[in-house]
Amino acid sequence: MKKLFLSLAFIASAFMLNAQTIFNGGIYTNTTLTLGNSPYLMTGSVVVFPGVTLTIEPGVEVRVEKFSNNATVPYTLEVRGALYMVGQPGLPITFVGDTTGTAQDTWNGIYIKNGQGGQLLGFDYVNISNAYQSVGYESTTTDVFDLHDCNFKYNGTGINVTTSVTADNCTFIGNGAGISGWSNFTLTNCILDSNNSALSIYPTAVSMKNCQLNYNNIGMGFNASVFSSMLIDSSIFTHK
Repeated sequence: MKKLFLSLAFIASAFMLNAQTIFNGGIYTNTTLTLGNSPYLMTGSVVVFPGVTLTIEPGVEVRVEKFSNNATVPYTLEVRGALYMVGQPGLPITFVGDTTGTAQDTWNGIYIKNGQGGQLLGFDYVNISNAYQSVGYESTTTDVFDLHDCNFKYNGTGINVTTSVTADNCTFIGNGAGISGWSNFTLTNCILDSNNSALSIYPTAVSMKNCQLNYNNIGMGFNASVFSSMLIDSSIFTHK
């Protein structure tokens, strides 16, 4: 029997089912999702409570079950404490809908309730697919993304920014919007492919270097008529 060892305060199921560790409920003490117990099947929403850190080890895969008829909304990983997810080369951390295909709303995504102290402590080598929005924030003033080697595929929105994003060696494929939002955007060595909109932004500043925007319905959609700076260097745009 494969078990996820957590405190009794963690209201969740943890048992072997088709070689998957069941993952749902509330997390009340510091908890680690281990590679040894991967893959995890998220069968309901998860809440990381204030003062608690959820750490996800490199190589862990979390499959999110499509919500059933008795659930009113898709499942969410809600963070009121802290989330640390930093993978490694060859061992990315993966969140994916537990179905095949290109659905963009199998689950809600990761929701950081920063108004209650929620924090995203690390975000490298992470793959997120099939979410309505990969990562969202309760407040629209503190979402600063510093991304390295991340992949966002078949989400309603890959990244929604309201302060700044620095993305290096990241891919955005088949999303409704690869990157959306406001303020400062710095992209290096990124690929944005087959999105409805690669970028749909209200920018203050844009810097793009060694990037590829391929086969998007809209490549760069600027929804602000005036902004402070734009630099595009050594980048390729390919139309459908």
